[in-house]
Amino acid sequence: FTYYDDDGITYAYEKGAFYQQQLTASDDGTVVHFSSAAPAGTYAPPLQNYEVKLHGITAREVSISGSAGKHYANLADLDTAGAPGWTTGTDRYGPVTIVLIPAKSAEQIAATR
Repeated sequence: FTYYDDDGITYAYEKGAFYQQQLTASDDGTVVHFSSAAPAGTYAPPLQNYEVKLHGITAREVSISGSAGKHYANLADLDTAGAPGWTTGTDRYGPVTIVLIPAKSAEQIAATR
């Protein structure tokens, strides 16, 4: 998936005033991986964080860019913190692990089942 954004008003994107970031995910059966590449372009969107929802997994541990992610008791606590971290829960699809990461940098998530 490629996230793309620009000002939506002008043609400045033709001169590089856009924001583009590649997002990838994979699951090897034991660990779910999610990566965000370094963004391209000169446009700075208001986007601050990604709330990554990993469906079908209740993680036992999560690393964010190689470091142990801070675990929060619930989604409200994670949202209030506004900093990288993770929590687990359920939604209409079943078990889910939710990870909050900064949007404007390259990040890697590894969620272990």
